[in-house]
Amino acid sequence: MLDMTALLRTQPVSGLSPQLMGIIDGFAHGIADWLPYEPSSIWLLEPPAGQREVFMDPVRTLSVLYRHLGQSAETASTRARADSQTLYAELPASDKTRFYDNMEPNSPLCVPASALLNFLNRTGAVPAALMSFMGTTINAIPASVRFTGLDDHGVPWTLNSLPALPPPTAMIEFVPAPAWEYQGDLEANTRQFNAWRNRMRTIAARLEQSLGEAVYRFAKPSIDTDDDNVHRFLLLHWLCSLLPQSDYVRFLVDASGAATVDALKRALIDPASYAHPFKMHDAFFGVNACTSRTDIPNPVA
Repeated sequence: MLDMTALLRTQPVSGLSPQLMGIIDGFAHGIADWLPYEPSSIWLLEPPAGQREVFMDPVRTLSVLYRHLGQSAETASTRARADSQTLYAELPASDKTRFYDNMEPNSPLCVPASALLNFLNRTGAVPAALMSFMGTTINAIPASVRFTGLDDHGVPWTLNSLPALPPPTAMIEFVPAPAWEYQGDLEANTRQFNAWRNRMRTIAARLEQSLGEAVYRFAKPSIDTDDDNVHRFLLLHWLCSLLPQSDYVRFLVDASGAATVDALKRALIDPASYAHPFKMHDAFFGVNACTSRTDIPNPVA
């Protein structure tokens, strides 16, 4: 049997996708050639379960910083990717994670903020004043940003007080449309999802009978505002079914210790894998972070 708790520890507490805990903005101020499609802010992401510091996408972060420091879009992007590869090579596997993105199956590798800040301090690529500002801002997030949700009993969590593993309601995902449906042929993906969803009816019924709690609440076609609510393991089963070679699915296979994608898929619908408590509910209302927004001083002295 696969270690499903180990798999859960690679995922955020709030859900498969991390909450955006903080945004540092203002990097594009006064730079006329900053292109509309370029990222212009640094994102501070909820970490995997049990960890107490924010995670960051090094490629995005370094690209924004290098552009802010005067490099062209192409040069900044190329350097950010090269430096990120250097950083990845220095870190253990436990410090590198891929988060679920419902639009992007090849989501980026993210790392603890401290690892990225230490890398920048060591390389000296970013001025000390800007590093100091970023460090102060980032280090304040775990104790200051509040999480609210159905399981907090009216007392908002911070990252420092979040449960070490997902609370029962956070195991349910809100699914208004097929994840990754725009990857490739939309019509073919929709047909595949509908076929998968129909197969899940039998599997979900079997799981509910065994576990005593629903794992899939199917939307009623007659109600336009109704949507599916799905145990996160079943959503992962769909992702493994649609794009088994994607970076995210490969990360899941490695994190679970599964020998193959098919082995992981079998575990994801095995009643024995559902030992962690869960509770079916309308997951439109889940655990949410009150995102902190900060602009860098202009100019950074």
